[in-house]
Amino acid sequence: GAVVSYHDPYVADFVAANTSFHTIELTAQALQQADCVVIVTNHASYDWAFITQHARLIVDSRNAIKGQSPARVVRL
Repeated sequence: GAVVSYHDPYVADFVAANTSFHTIELTAQALQQADCVVIVTNHASYDWAFITQHARLIVDSRNAIKGQSPARVVRL
């Protein structure tokens, strides 16, 4: 199984598959503790450099991290 958490400045909580999810604070610690960060939206409010600096692995499905090519970023 997996432990799923998310951050979205516009969606505080939602229900999927009979499970309630609540947004978490986007901190360096939260990013560092995640096995993988998946980018599914390209909100202008995100500090992509901060996310790239602290996440161990990033799957970028929105090409949000343009111009940065760390080996730990996988683009879809």
